[in-house]
Amino acid sequence: MSITALLATAKDKLQANPQLIDKAAAAVNDRTGGRFASQISTATTAANRWATRRPHPQQ
Repeated sequence: MSITALLATAKDKLQANPQLIDKAAAAVNDRTGGRFASQISTATTAANRWATRRPHPQQ
């Protein structure tokens, strides 16, 4: 499977279940004892934006 296909599959799954992003972030935060809370927060925000953005209309 190409990386493009893998990313497309991941995006489809995250769009269908956006709560997975927050669950994954919480799990990583727990495992690291909160040492990377700021980075996890930034990554979670970016992932949520990416997963919920709408495709650009075709021109």
